[in-house]
Amino acid sequence: NFEAAIQIGEAAQKRFPSSARIALLTGVAYYGQSQPDAAVDAFLRSTNLDPSDERAYLFLSKLMDQAADKLPAIAERFVDFQEKNPQSYLGYFLHAKVDPGQAESLLKKSVSLNGDYWESHYDLGIQLAKRGALADAEKELNPKDPAIHYRLFRVLAGLGKTREADAELAVQRHVAAERDQELRNTAGAVKRFEIAPK
Repeated sequence: NFEAAIQIGEAAQKRFPSSARIALLTGVAYYGQSQPDAAVDAFLRSTNLDPSDERAYLFLSKLMDQAADKLPAIAERFVDFQEKNPQSYLGYFLHAKVDPGQAESLLKKSVSLNGDYWESHYDLGIQLAKRGALADAEKELNPKDPAIHYRLFRVLAGLGKTREADAELAVQRHVAAERDQELRNTAGAVKRFEIAPK
């Protein structure tokens, strides 16, 4: 119940204004309620109170396209996090999101620190494809998200690998269909739970 969580979170923040955790949880509630402005404010407050908690930064990275005039503040937090955490793959990943000129090198550093974090590979693949390094982009675009398979399809098509591109498009459609089925199953389970006798 995000609406109730927002009310509780706002009241708790007044009572415990130095709690980064309460600010974070309030931000999650606003995020769940699709209120991006309030969510960004709460996550920024959380990063001010506890600059080491990665969760608020990750939520901010998901809200950048809805942050508008708060992008400079988000950029400042991302750069600051990377500079204070030079051994963190996440810092370089976040910094790359707000520094297009250095994005490729920052993402390569992120991948070198943690090769298992698929989003760094994905963003690096996009950067490489933008500058025409399609063979290198192909190596980075390879996980389980339908959007990634679509990007890989486009890279392969650009390389003239028609058969591989067609196969990748088929994988993208299959993965997307599986994800849609999972969502339908989840919705059905929720519906059954809602109408189950108490």
